[in-house]
Amino acid sequence: MNGKGARDIRICHLDIVKGVVHDSGKIICIVDWVATNLNRNVESRGCFASIHGSYDKDKWIKEIFCI
Repeated sequence: MNGKGARDIRICHLDIVKGVVHDSGKIICIVDWVATNLNRNVESRGCFASIHGSYDKDKWIKEIFCI
């Protein structure tokens, strides 16, 4: 999110989660970084904690997930 009350979010990196390790009260995600240092500003559409699908294919999805 780009500040409190912002209607857009900044996409910095894209990754694929390959696994999750639960160890001593910690959660560690194993990821393959697909793209880094993107600096994309897109409309949030209410997605702040994480993006969950499935979504219909539209321009917004391409702005977030396409390399």
